Amino acid sequence: MGALGHHLEGEGIATTGISLIREHTVKVRPPRALWVPFELGRPFGPPRRAAIRRRVLLAALNLLEAPGAPPLLVDDAGEAPATPGGTDALPPWTPPSLAPPPDTLDPAILRRAAEDEIAALRPRYVRSVGRRGRTTVGALGLSPAESVDFLAGFFDGVPGASPRPDLDVATALKIACEEARAYLTESAIADLAPWSGPAIEDWVFQATATGRLIDALRRRLLGGPDPAIVAVAKGSMMPGVQVRRAEALRPG
Repeated sequence: MGALGHHLEGEGIATTGISLIREHTVKVRPPRALWVPFELGRPFGPPRRAAIRRRVLLAALNLLEAPGAPPLLVDDAGEAPATPGGTDALPPWTPPSLAPPPDTLDPAILRRAAEDEIAALRPRYVRSVGRRGRTTVGALGLSPAESVDFLAGFFDGVPGASPRPDLDVATALKIACEEARAYLTESAIADLAPWSGPAIEDWVFQATATGRLIDALRRRLLGGPDPAIVAVAKGSMMPGVQVRRAEALRPG
């Protein structure tokens, strides 16, 4: 976006933007940017915090009238005050109450535990979809339980066919991991409590049987013969920070 800003400015159109990674913005030097201290994917701050969103938007637009020649990089002034009776008054997010995941990488044990977990989360998932009116689960045409079964099938070798004829098996593997993660995430945010993306990601990959199943499968597939499957295992099944944590907790 910084490069696009330079191009538009060259055509006489003033631009402004929001930066989430300050180091990158310093290097790119866009014409105008407001750096905000929020997590990736949330340039306007936490969900359901209208006061923060308004403040950030106005601060970014006000850079169009700021004195001084571009490039301009301004740091966000800080959080908006708490809103009485708003989400600030709600208790913080806590993970769903589930049985602890088995302390093993055995695929048969993890598969059964993940299937039980998917079933236990079903009421929360239904409530979450009903409240938000949308879901990101279903791209493969499989139910959450069927997605887990598809993933578990890789322990016995690469399946001969993808659930969708228009997708190769490696792509289907990537999407199945994303769908399992989405199901857990959407179940986790069924209530209105303010939540953090990193906190939910930690819960998915460190405290659920489904996350541990994905980790065990990732390890198994890294030594496989199919380059496309190995590429998915290396870069698409789990976030890098979760891979490092999992390997520190469960080496080998």
